[in-house]
Amino acid sequence: MMVMWWHQINRPIAAFTLIEAVITLGIVCALLLLPTINYHEQLELQQEKIAVIAFQSNWHNLVNDSFLYNEVRDLSFNSQKHQLQFIDPVHPERSYIQKLPAELECRLQKPFIRITCGEVTPQKIIFTSRTTKQQFKLTVQMHWGEIVEDKT
Repeated sequence: MMVMWWHQINRPIAAFTLIEAVITLGIVCALLLLPTINYHEQLELQQEKIAVIAFQSNWHNLVNDSFLYNEVRDLSFNSQKHQLQFIDPVHPERSYIQKLPAELECRLQKPFIRITCGEVTPQKIIFTSRTTKQQFKLTVQMHWGEIVEDKT
């Protein structure tokens, strides 16, 4: 009886071998790492989109500020520092700067855009991505300065 009991405890049980376990673990890890392969490209793309949205918000604030205070405001792009400057010439402490991602280039039709009492002449502002070659074309409407994004 004792011998029978001993054979029941020590009988072979079907299970993974060490090699099978390592292969399975490798497959699971590879599946978990798949989303991170494209991570840096996706991060750059999201940073570009966020920069364009932030520009639209800053532009809207600049136009509203010019209209409310009935004063002149300027927008310029500093290519050496890679930043947009929203300038209040009367009160320099109200001026602010938006840094752009390194991959995003900005082109203005003129060296700077002047907003006078909330009114502005029509302009094209183009943001071009060096990595994705995507362009964000923004058109400033006449007088009110609203921005319309051209679909590309």
